[in-house]
Formats: sequence, structure tokens, C-alpha cells
Amino acid sequence: MLEIFSRAAERNSRNKHFQFWRAGNHAVEIYSVPFFWTKLHYIHLNPVRAGIVRHSWEYLYSSAPDYHGQEGLLPVIIETDFRNATDFSVIRQFWNDR
Repeated sequence: MLEIFSRAAERNSRNKHFQFWRAGNHAVEIYSVPFFWTKLHYIHLNPVRAGIVRHSWEYLYSSAPDYHGQEGLLPVIIETDFRNATDFSVIRQFWNDR
């Protein structure tokens, strides 16, 4: 594995010895509720795009089943439905009321 990581580092001038992550990945601030849902759906669809499962909720190691009314491998608590929220004020209010 180190040989693979070493060859990957050779193609990227920012690395000296090894590169584990793909170049170009970067953190993005979740700035709105619709953007959050976009990113969550993107993550849930990764196993589908990889051809591992046909439907996102079939992937055992995902929270997607929990968002489809099923039970996943690990418990995911979805305390309220934010899908219709248009900004984070709804989420902030939810947490402030706790």
C-alpha cells in the first residue's frame, strides 16, 4: 500500500512522501438547509454510483435506510423533519428549545 501512496504523492507537488486522499477534495461549509440535503443525498448515492447497491437505502453502512423509514446498521436519530426548512433558523430554534 505504501508504494501506491508513494506513487500518488509523486503526481502532486504538495506531497513529499505519501498521498492517501484524492487531490482536489476540500471541505465545504454547509450554508443552507437545501444545500445540506443536496450533500446528504450525494453521500447516500455514492454506493449506488459505485454499483454496490441498486438503491441507497440498501447499503448497510449508510444512514440512508434511516431516512427511508428503515433501520440501518447503527441507530440514527432523526428528531424532526427539516426537509421543508429554508434556512438554518428552524434548526437553530429546534436546538435552542431543547
